[in-house]
Amino acid sequence: MSDNNIISMSNKRNDGMLLTPRQALKEAYDDTADGQPLEDTKKVLILMLNDADNSYDVSFMQSGMNMTGCVTLCDISKTIFKSVMGFYE
Repeated sequence: MSDNNIISMSNKRNDGMLLTPRQALKEAYDDTADGQPLEDTKKVLILMLNDADNSYDVSFMQSGMNMTGCVTLCDISKTIFKSVMGFYE
């Protein structure tokens, strides 16, 4: 069986909690390849949380955008996340 026939459990259940950080980054990277849905993406924001040892170490990386764009993207994303969670119903 080839890897192309294997469906990630996280994709089947639409549950990002089942992905490792590296798997999530690889899927995002793969989605930007030629012919893929995000191939024309010019801006990227990656948020990372290390919550080991009962602390919250937040870091980020951005490409193609300034800090104002990052804050705006976070605000827009917050609204989208809350909508997906049913917050506005």
